[in-house]
Amino acid sequence: GCGQISERACNQPLLKNMSSGGATKQLMKEYNAFAANESEEFEVSNPQDDGNVLEWEVVIFGPEDSPYNEGMFFVKMVFPDTYPEHPPKEVKMKTKIYHPNIDKEGRLCLGDIKDNWNNKMNVKTIIDHILNLIKNPDAQDAINSEVAKVMSDKPEEYKKIAAEWTGKYAC
Repeated sequence: GCGQISERACNQPLLKNMSSGGATKQLMKEYNAFAANESEEFEVSNPQDDGNVLEWEVVIFGPEDSPYNEGMFFVKMVFPDTYPEHPPKEVKMKTKIYHPNIDKEGRLCLGDIKDNWNNKMNVKTIIDHILNLIKNPDAQDAINSEVAKVMSDKPEEYKKIAAEWTGKYAC
């Protein structure tokens, strides 16, 4: 039997981080909203699959009118157990990408989101930000200065290399 635990809780997969009740509940609510409304631009893996709702994997599909077209870019998001009061602890591009706003380790330029985080922001806010970064690379706000320089000085070369990397690492 279940003892003190409700029958519904017994039927749920065992989660590694049970102390994160509020965050877990909020994140599953957000995941269920994504599952109900599929997007052409991204896909969210069920965070319960690996037993830790605080770690998400999102696949961003490269926009058609960009050098990232046809790429599948995997993003890892790690949330604190204080989510949504606090932003994700980590948002990292796991797929190699040639982009001025994403560094060699996959760290993304999240400036405004991290600095101005409030509990009305959510996973969709972060995904929209990443989609916008990929659609509109910004050499002025770069964290990868090498790529930013190529983008500014030789835009066609930037597009060529970005497309090559997409074919090599993201397909």
